[in-house]
Amino acid sequence: MVAWTRATVFATLFLSGCVGGSTVTVLPPTSQPLTIAPHQSYRVIYRFRGGDDGYTPDGMTALSGSLFGTTTGGGSFAGSCSKIGCGTVFSIRGDGAKRVLYRFRGGEDAAFPQTTSFLLNWKGALYGTSGLGGNDRCNFGCGTVFKITTRGTETVLFRFSGASAGYAPFSGLAASGKKLFGTTPYGGKSPTCFNPGGARICGVAFAVNESGGGEILYEFKGGRDGAYPVGGLIAVGRTLWGTTGGNGFYRCCGVVYTIEGAGSEHVIYRFKGGIDGQDPMASLIAVNKTLYGTTNAGGGGNFCGTAGCGTVFAISAKGVERPIYRFLGSSDGSFPIASLVFFRGKLYGTTTSGGGTGCGGQGCGTVFSLTTGGVERIVHSFLGGADGSRPATNLVSLGGRLYGTTQIGGGSGCGGNGCGTIFVITP
Repeated sequence: MVAWTRATVFATLFLSGCVGGSTVTVLPPTSQPLTIAPHQSYRVIYRFRGGDDGYTPDGMTALSGSLFGTTTGGGSFAGSCSKIGCGTVFSIRGDGAKRVLYRFRGGEDAAFPQTTSFLLNWKGALYGTSGLGGNDRCNFGCGTVFKITTRGTETVLFRFSGASAGYAPFSGLAASGKKLFGTTPYGGKSPTCFNPGGARICGVAFAVNESGGGEILYEFKGGRDGAYPVGGLIAVGRTLWGTTGGNGFYRCCGVVYTIEGAGSEHVIYRFKGGIDGQDPMASLIAVNKTLYGTTNAGGGGNFCGTAGCGTVFAISAKGVERPIYRFLGSSDGSFPIASLVFFRGKLYGTTTSGGGTGCGGQGCGTVFSLTTGGVERIVHSFLGGADGSRPATNLVSLGGRLYGTTQIGGGSGCGGNGCGTIFVITP
């Protein structure tokens, strides 16, 4: 069983994911305590309407007392965006007052920011990536790095050219010094990077400067160095840290790696699958000299078949890794795809499925908290419908609360599935 959120609007156009293939041992119920947190304050503050309002919201960031984010679809329906819209940039206040800042146009402009993408607050402006757009290559374009002000003035800083130069960035950016850093899950020169459909799925790590010039820092080779870096990079001092979703085409199980200086890559840890977890698809976070992340599969789990329900793991700078929680599915949640956030001494995150029996029996997803010692609480289980479902992006803190998005739900639009929501939680 593969996480629902691998099938994005972008992926259905012409790309496919990399799924690990190891057999996972189903574990007995976890010995780590699980509780349902009482009296949590949760409410939906906005329900997307589709059309020029946008749909399928991605991750958000906070700036100047407001939240800023993107939607994968909707907005402009002209040119290459005529059927589903190329996506939007929006702002929203804590009271739910929302406005569209910009509607992507495709072509030489950006198009289709993706599931794990988020806007980076850097030097008073917002920076992001789009999976498509930027040129007429790669079938709808190879993707971009863009800048947008809080007033809605957008500039494309960099256009990917495809092939070995990388294409289709899937995640947000990191800033260090005077440069922005990120990854694309596609591109690379190694012959092991070709799949039967012709898409090179090894991926690259790249840098872009403020004036828009770009360079490739590292081309993944698809072997022991990892492949398919869906998650972005984070800067810890002068070192970039990241994850890959696999080791070559359809090879289990992903790696944690670092990039130093001018592009020297070093694998810190290789996931083993099974109870260890596999397929990390999100950026890491650093807390008190330890890094934390999620794997989309592995870990066991009684309701997730042989793939496993996913894990939360900790890893030291020396590569000592340990799963601190293994999801069991059902009410516990399953298939985390987003980055974690450290808030008031705990880790908070989302799972795209689990949390009950809704949404076709898979559950509609959860928000969870987790101590670094492995005690999990389900903060909210999504119900689908007006409540929203499929949270697949990072949570963000603003004013002592946590805000997030669901990819679908919230109403009857967008083919009856709902166009997505923005919610707030007061832990």
